[in-house]
Amino acid sequence: MINLAQGYTEIEAENFYNGEYPHIYRYALYLVRDEEKAREFCQEAFIRWFEAPNNKQIINPRAWLKKVLSNLVYSDFRYRKSRAGMELRLQDGYVATRGINHTDMLRIEVQDVLERLKWKDQVLLKMRMAGMSYAEIAEALDISIGSVGTLLVRAMRRFRLEYEGKEAGKKDDMPGRHSTFNVSRG
Repeated sequence: MINLAQGYTEIEAENFYNGEYPHIYRYALYLVRDEEKAREFCQEAFIRWFEAPNNKQIINPRAWLKKVLSNLVYSDFRYRKSRAGMELRLQDGYVATRGINHTDMLRIEVQDVLERLKWKDQVLLKMRMAGMSYAEIAEALDISIGSVGTLLVRAMRRFRLEYEGKEAGKKDDMPGRHSTFNVSRG
């Protein structure tokens, strides 16, 4: 049972939940691509909301819920990734390159670069690469549609700098370098 001592009546809590759940669930589903996990993360985010002290004083509850949800997903991802790596190291005879072709290597490199970016940059780039429109991205992240393009250009620039640094092997040697490659809106 959730503690509603922070000023919510059962009816207010139910109305708040019913109003915000569709938005939070859609965002969770985008992040995890699994309906069951999306429901679990949403449930945990709402539990944390109702147990948070002074939650009625938070100006933008949806943004708060999305941030908590993102953190929950990210923590789960890191845990699963760490555990999977540990299990692979424990297997006898594991060979890192077994069955990996050029396309797989490129995908691994891109994922590696993405993981070094800030969480928001990762989400923006993944949403755009998944074919989402600027309007869909703006709604999912609760930002204005006008700022989506700017944020995408900045995220792509940071991605390019990370990728070029990795490819050139100079990331640590030239921390202040600038790319001459122009980012175009697509």
